[in-house]
Parts: sequence; structure tokens; C-alpha cells
Amino acid sequence: MFTYAYLKGMRLGILDKNSYQNLAIKAYKGLIENFVVEQPDGKISLIQSCESAGLSGSRKGDASYYLCGSDVVINNNTEGKVLGPFIMASLEYEIMQKNQTTNVDCQNLNSDFKIINNKNSITILSDQIKLSSLKIFNTQGFQILAKNAFQQAEISVLVSGYLPGIYFLQINGLVPHKVLIHN
Repeated sequence: MFTYAYLKGMRLGILDKNSYQNLAIKAYKGLIENFVVEQPDGKISLIQSCESAGLSGSRKGDASYYLCGSDVVINNNTEGKVLGPFIMASLEYEIMQKNQTTNVDCQNLNSDFKIINNKNSITILSDQIKLSSLKIFNTQGFQILAKNAFQQAEISVLVSGYLPGIYFLQINGLVPHKVLIHN
């Protein structure tokens, strides 16, 4: 919830972007690195959430309860009270990333590639190196396409059936490129 609050507060102009942006990005990346795990079946889980945080007659909410409450159980199954704030923080993070992208169609992280994002297809070109593979991932990290190019200078894929949104292209196994698909 803190991560979500930082990100939304900056977007609404309530918090100063220069003061909070690095903190918000660090917090969001920390959530991803520490609490989001891929299960063996490919599903994503949010782990280490507090199973119960309600107060009652025996749970007074004092410092002792929050710091060493023996009845607080750590849950490694994704719960709604964890999933909701995580989704809200993720949406705010994506809005921030989209607003920072200077080219609406593509944020090219490597000058060796030229990405042409048409309405129905994406084409990757390279004058520098041969293209050997392309993988496309959705924002949940699921691979939705894998294509081998066998050392070509150009790869094209149809994206007309994809839902509009942000996707990540991994070219030749390198750092993913963020692309906005709008068909």
C-alpha cells in the first residue's frame, strides 16, 4: 500500500516527483524481487503476507503485537488483501513507465535494434548483429510467443490478435524491450 501511495501521489501531483520517484521505484522493484515468485506450474504467487491482521479483545494493536505477535501467521498463498494493493501499485507503476516513455510505441533499450511497431505487426531490424530469437512476454511475465530467426537481419511477428497493452520483447536473449501494442 505504501508503494501504491507513493506512485499515485506522484501521479496526482500530491507528492513531489523529484523527492519520491527513486524511493517509489526502489519499493516497487523490491516487491517484485522479494515477494513475487513463479511456481513450478508457471503461476505467479505473492508470498510472505500476513495471514490475519485484524484486531480483537486479545489483539490490541500495540507495539508488542506488531513486532512479535505469536499468533500472526505468514502466508505463502496469494490472498486478496495482498493481491489488490499489489495490482494497484503495479498499475500505477505501469502508468508512470508509460508517461516516461518518449516514444509511445517503443522504449528501445539497445541501439543495435530498430523496432517498428505497426498496428498489426512488430518488425525488428538490425544492421549490427544477426537476430537469432524473439520472445514476447505479457506484463505478468508469461511467455506468449517464441520465434527463432536463424541469424536473420529482420524478424516480423503478427500482433493483431493480442490485447492492447504493454508487452516485453526479448531479442537474442538480451534485456527485454518494452512495447505498447495498440491494435
